[in-house]
Amino acid sequence: MKNGKKYVKDFGLSAQEIAYIPLEGGEMEDLFSKEEKSAIAKIALDIDSADISKKEYLAMMRSLDNVGEDKLRRVRDSLSEQTKERFRELLSLVMR
Repeated sequence: MKNGKKYVKDFGLSAQEIAYIPLEGGEMEDLFSKEEKSAIAKIALDIDSADISKKEYLAMMRSLDNVGEDKLRRVRDSLSEQTKERFRELLSLVMR
């Protein structure tokens, strides 16, 4: 909620334009398990680490914008059904 107020103020958005992540803490990184973050970092950045920092998380997410279909398929395959469902739910909130 705190960040929502910041986006309203800093970017001139209305409260209706902000979607809150339905997770405790509401951090984007929390949408993935530790294992999934590690697998995505390996695929996207060739980083072999069990603990992904916020900087690495941001870098790996940005890099996914410029990877080929093979890497995207590998990322999708590394996600649990629970994570995929979480994203479906989140996207349904955004697409209303």
